[in-house]
Amino acid sequence: MAGLDICRVFVLLVALLAPLLLPSQAFISVPRCFGCREGVHRPQALARPRTSMGSIQSSLESGGEQHLGPLPEPSEDGDIALVADAIAKRVQCVAFDMDQCLVAQHSRGRLSKKNLGGFLSRVTPDFVKLVPELHRRGVKLAVCTHSDKAEYNAVIRPETHVLGEDLVGEVLRASVPEQAAHFFVFAYNPNVRYHILLPLFPHKIGKKKHIRECVRHYGLEGPGNVLLFDDDDVNVRVTEGCLALKVDPATGFTVRALRDKILAL
Repeated sequence: MAGLDICRVFVLLVALLAPLLLPSQAFISVPRCFGCREGVHRPQALARPRTSMGSIQSSLESGGEQHLGPLPEPSEDGDIALVADAIAKRVQCVAFDMDQCLVAQHSRGRLSKKNLGGFLSRVTPDFVKLVPELHRRGVKLAVCTHSDKAEYNAVIRPETHVLGEDLVGEVLRASVPEQAAHFFVFAYNPNVRYHILLPLFPHKIGKKKHIRECVRHYGLEGPGNVLLFDDDDVNVRVTEGCLALKVDPATGFTVRALRDKILAL
């Protein structure tokens, strides 16, 4: 037993001290791979040859190549109002994921400020139309994202890149300026903050903490009063008891695609 306790103490010390001694890029983010689709881990990436700092910087500035289709057409005003009414009757709070949800593009945890304008132009039309209707009906608003300022490091710097709540704030002020101040934003990525301990967990974490923070911030009775829109299967499945609907990552959030599911809640 004494040996086991010593091992546990050692693991805890490593988990606490390693992020202070080494940059986050030195660790493997188990459930998330920035170079591929979120939620898919590819161990073979470890076999890639060492690249120069210049090529790394160039890649980070470009944000990586993404094949982006046209934004979906906005839904009819009648459908927007119908969905807003249904949501207001069912829940007290709506939480939107950011990447590939309210924005039809992925920031990949390394969005360069020079590419911010392009990212802002990818906010989905239905997010812009639905948010004022939800706010008018008294529905609480939130953005729950895995984009996290903890990912800043020696290469991805606040002077050159924009992450976490900084990025969410830019998105909200550009797309829904009248409602931006009414959003609760929780930008938190457990993969980054606890990368060493993640292999010890028997299941993926999803956005359980995000939902708990929404409940706490707004003083809700429980997670059943929250509706989450997210493009990730794990985040929709591991929900801490909230309602969750999956968004098509290829198009981002659209009322047209989710109308029937929302009305059936």
